[in-house]
Amino acid sequence: NGNVSSSYLTAVGTEALKSNTSGTNNTAVGNSALGGVTTNGDNTALGINAGGVGNILQTVSIGSGANFSLSYGANSYNVAVGYQAAYSTTGARYNTSGVAIGWRAGYQGGGNRGIGIGYGALNSTTGADNIVIGANAQVMSTSSNSQLVLGSGSSQNRWLISDVASTRR
Repeated sequence: NGNVSSSYLTAVGTEALKSNTSGTNNTAVGNSALGGVTTNGDNTALGINAGGVGNILQTVSIGSGANFSLSYGANSYNVAVGYQAAYSTTGARYNTSGVAIGWRAGYQGGGNRGIGIGYGALNSTTGADNIVIGANAQVMSTSSNSQLVLGSGSSQNRWLISDVASTRR
């Protein structure tokens, strides 16, 4: 790799940290882990393609393909744990300061400061500050903010659905 002026790096695996030139405090374990990081630091990635293709900052990616499509700026300060958690968060489905835990949780983006916990939870939303817990649980409106959902996939299986913003006094 091109580690020109870097320090405190750990790279284990083919092409782990391959693009790094001056990023510091990065730990990458797995084929192509943190492969897109060039100048940013304080990232940890464990798994094939974890941390993906972007120049991310202060992000934790654990699992094959976790945080794969992140890029610096709109997609930093995230935690993704699980196979392809927060996998494709590009374009309007950006994710900053988000948490995705579970198989493909936040797969197509969980919005800014979104929290998705569970198998396939919180996918394809552009709203911010949403919390979704449960297998395949999703927000009611993909563009709304401050939604809370507990339960599983379909609306018949949800315990609680709340739009926090509309209930403030």
